[in-house]
Amino acid sequence: MSKKTDIGERIFKLLQERGMSQRELSKLTGIPTSTISDWKTKGNEPTADKIVLICQALNVNSEAIFGPVDYVCDQRVVSKDEPLWQLIECYDKMDTAEQERLLKYMMAIINA
Repeated sequence: MSKKTDIGERIFKLLQERGMSQRELSKLTGIPTSTISDWKTKGNEPTADKIVLICQALNVNSEAIFGPVDYVCDQRVVSKDEPLWQLIECYDKMDTAEQERLLKYMMAIINA
């Protein structure tokens, strides 16, 4: 099952556990009910700014919506079994000069 489906399913499970309707969530967050409905019917996922509102409205942390999160970057959840996680982990261990060299190298590859 994809992360998109998991996120939507978690939101609707939290709503059900709290006996809250989509309309009530909409009123608490300012998110249109049609948008909330699309998460369920179309498999769309909420953007990061909406997830913050949802967490506040439901009084939960982001892990309740994302599940166990290893890293969140530009609205993308990266789990430890992905190659990107290894890159992030290595980058975080580098000093500033090494990070700058790596970024220059990566830009050179992209622009080649």
